[in-house]
Amino acid sequence: MARTVIVTIGTRGDVVPYTALGAALAAAGDQVAVATHPHLRRHVDEAGLGFFPLPDLDTGRPLTSSRLAKMLAA
Repeated sequence: MARTVIVTIGTRGDVVPYTALGAALAAAGDQVAVATHPHLRRHVDEAGLGFFPLPDLDTGRPLTSSRLAKMLAA
């Protein structure tokens, strides 16, 4: 059994495919958790996976990949 943490950021459309991946891994016997935005927890819970919250940075807006890239470039 492997332990896997999937870290994903973005919108629902960015995150939900990773919950499907996590569910498939869990069905194969792995222990899986997803680290993402708190407002997307429902999708992680519905997939039967563990959840770790990522902070909403700055003005409370979710951290998107483009915002992350701008932060790293600065």
